[in-house]
Amino acid sequence: MPVRSNTPTLVIIHDGFSLHGVVISSGSVTDLGVIQVPISTIDEAVASVVHQLGKHQEVVLVTSDATVATLQLPHDMENSIAGDEFSRMLEWEMQPYVDSNPMTPMLGQILVSQGALSHQQLANLIEIQKQERVDNPASASIPIGESAIAAGILDSHAVDNALRLQSSLNEKDHRDQLVFGLSVSERSIPGQNQSRHVAAMLRSDRAIWNAALKRSGISANAILPLTGIAGSAIAKSNQVQTGCVIEIHHTSAAICHLANGKPVSFEVQPLPISPVSKDQIQSLIDRVSSTKKVIKAVNPELTDLTKNAIEGSDQGITCDVTPSSLIEQIADSAIAFASNSSTGFTTVPIKDPPIPFKQRAFYKPMLASICIATLIVGVEMYIKASLAPIIDERDRTRESDLELHDVMDQVNQLKEETALLDAEIET
Repeated sequence: MPVRSNTPTLVIIHDGFSLHGVVISSGSVTDLGVIQVPISTIDEAVASVVHQLGKHQEVVLVTSDATVATLQLPHDMENSIAGDEFSRMLEWEMQPYVDSNPMTPMLGQILVSQGALSHQQLANLIEIQKQERVDNPASASIPIGESAIAAGILDSHAVDNALRLQSSLNEKDHRDQLVFGLSVSERSIPGQNQSRHVAAMLRSDRAIWNAALKRSGISANAILPLTGIAGSAIAKSNQVQTGCVIEIHHTSAAICHLANGKPVSFEVQPLPISPVSKDQIQSLIDRVSSTKKVIKAVNPELTDLTKNAIEGSDQGITCDVTPSSLIEQIADSAIAFASNSSTGFTTVPIKDPPIPFKQRAFYKPMLASICIATLIVGVEMYIKASLAPIIDERDRTRESDLELHDVMDQVNQLKEETALLDAEIET
């Protein structure tokens, strides 16, 4: 269901560890601002967002559970290939982009992503752990969570919630079936492949989100992938038409490559070392091949690290320091994409649409059977029509032969009767 851009819209942004809620009306963030809710369970986090920002008819979900990639697909693929075959083909094509066995994040990464710790606080706690190992090499090191509680930085409730999330991520089954969304097909030459944006999401993840939203009394108008969604807006605000936009989050970087202001490909680079450092950001920037790079970080601390990382670099690298935060720009872009399907970006279907009759798996075999049966009947009718004169002649000849046999029988009977009469006369 398209989003009406002139109606207050609740945008829920899921980065894997927290939910960010934004209410946008007529293109501007309302006085409610942006809130962040740490996740222990999806149900509790959604309920907290709805409790603070209220229920809205228009809801857009942006989630890291959805993966986006650009594939070269046959022209009009979704209308020419049967539904089951279509899904299998997309699943095979998307497999390199879908992380089937992601690494479970460390507790410190989760706490930093949820805003419970800063990167500097986590670095300090790690230094305390290292010093404890030096002072007491025979004793077991104190976990990060216990160290944070002992230092008075966190309470046990925040640590327990982070541990619950870590456990649920570790138990997640990534072998489930995928559901797909395709960007609108542009004009292309039949018989040639065309670039299409494809969004993929585990069916079980979609069911969890739909159920959580329903329990809070709302439903999503659109589900969008987190990666690359704000790329076009960030590039436009920095007057970049061709290049790449790097969105730096706490544990990963979402990269969107653009040409003529439109996204052409996407990638996600992990930031596995926690806490994130200047050197790690610099290494990430160097790995991305592009002449122009615009970098936007998710919070002020990472923005400062980014500025330090690119200090003294060439003129092709820009750190976005516009007043709008990355979360606000993601929310603005999400509404723009959800309200206008012709933008080229793609959404994950809220529920499975009915498969058109012509795309069902049995349609082609059934059509082939009907054609073969019709051909057989046609051949039989042609043969019958061609042999009809011969058959008629044969039938007439058979009738004549039967009549001749009857006459001969009568003649033979008369001969026998004549012979009997001759014998009686002689007697």
